[in-house]
Amino acid sequence: MAAPKKKKGKNKGAKIELNYECLASGEMMIKIFTMKEDAFLKACFYGQIKKSTDSDDNTWIIGDDKSFTFKIISESPLKPIDDDPNEYELKLKWIKKEWKDDQWTDIKLTFTDDEDIDKKCYLKFKQTGIPNEDKHGNPEQARLMEGFW
Repeated sequence: MAAPKKKKGKNKGAKIELNYECLASGEMMIKIFTMKEDAFLKACFYGQIKKSTDSDDNTWIIGDDKSFTFKIISESPLKPIDDDPNEYELKLKWIKKEWKDDQWTDIKLTFTDDEDIDKKCYLKFKQTGIPNEDKHGNPEQARLMEGFW
């Protein structure tokens, strides 16, 4: 796993980049993270994931007390990106309840299908704009997020 890095530019804060192998196709992973196939994420969060009633259909809340909230910004709608038949992309906004209300981070998930195995893909995960500390002054938020993912 990569160490948290500082990001320069308008979206200030730290960033993390991680790589994973997934035992599902890129297309299925997009369905999972957009809640079109919601059983997997519901199992991961012990059923504590639900659609937000405060905003649009693309916003989801994790935990009864809004531990995390994420919003689907864009997805390659079950079609590959950049004419690559093996690559799918999903962009999210993500916030932790301990962060200030305006401290949404950007997440980019890129799934690349394995060329030999149908139900396997590789995930490149990138989260940027992570605040250095939460609203209570607790430091190392990027390291905590890296542990969460």
